[in-house]
Amino acid sequence: MLNFFIVTATAVVNSKRNKAKMNMKCQRCGKETCATIMSMFNTEMICISCKEDEQKRPDYQDAVKADEMAIGQGNFNFRGIGFR
Repeated sequence: MLNFFIVTATAVVNSKRNKAKMNMKCQRCGKETCATIMSMFNTEMICISCKEDEQKRPDYQDAVKADEMAIGQGNFNFRGIGFR
């Protein structure tokens, strides 16, 4: 009986986790997504499509360099150069 309870409880928890993962929204475009990544320009969690668009911007390498420099100085909470 205890094993049945453990298996059932685990299935419910995993089901809720999976639904939470599927209900993520891109903070830039607002679309639902199952994967996000932090922007190099600010602290938005963005979808892969927005990330690809971001990488095409002419100032993307400036954002990457600023982030690397901040990390090198021990600032692991760098807020980015701003998304213009």
